[in-house]
Amino acid sequence: MLVISILNNKGGVGKTTLTQNVAIYLAQSGYKVGVIDFDGQANLSYSISHTPNLDIKTLLKAQKPITINEFSETKYKNLFMVPNNKDTDSDSFNEFKDLEKLFCLRDILTESLDLDLLLIDNPPTMDVATTISLVASDYVLIPVNYNAFSTIGLEVIYDNIKAVTRVNNKIRLLGVVANRVDERLKISNHVRSELKEHLGENVFDSHIRTNVNFETAQIEALSIFEI
Repeated sequence: MLVISILNNKGGVGKTTLTQNVAIYLAQSGYKVGVIDFDGQANLSYSISHTPNLDIKTLLKAQKPITINEFSETKYKNLFMVPNNKDTDSDSFNEFKDLEKLFCLRDILTESLDLDLLLIDNPPTMDVATTISLVASDYVLIPVNYNAFSTIGLEVIYDNIKAVTRVNNKIRLLGVVANRVDERLKISNHVRSELKEHLGENVFDSHIRTNVNFETAQIEALSIFEI
């Protein structure tokens, strides 16, 4: 099982929308996919229809290895979810001791969890929750917009990934993907050129264009493939 954290320490970059649609696409391609909503805003939990089951805060508190049975079923074949109930923030981890806190998510994700991929949707901050997610992950996927404010925090994310390697030396950057790109704007090409200059192959060649259908899909709790 590969675990991928999807994060950016800025809101509004389309992180949750990307997590939702990538997960659904992979599931429809035949992979067995799990998603964990690790963001206290719980937007992913509202974006993917699922049956009621245990939320992430309950599973972390129990500190027992989880199986597919603890995941909620969704309306999509091969896609399973651990939802959030808008109450998993930094204070949620205060009951753990320092080292226990770092490993509380990784400790419940064992080989008994029969998934091909697990995607974790993170809060738009670099705080304890994001660090816990990184400790449990194999890869990091960073969505950005082609504007200065979206990309300015990348150095902070890189520093956090580097720091986490002290306790998780397998973690790697999967890549930086541009989301909600308006190809008509000159700044899009300018920011892309700067990113490629500084980050090279870490920036995906493909990007996701801005599309009104994404907004429609969010309102109707559908994937972009159903619009």
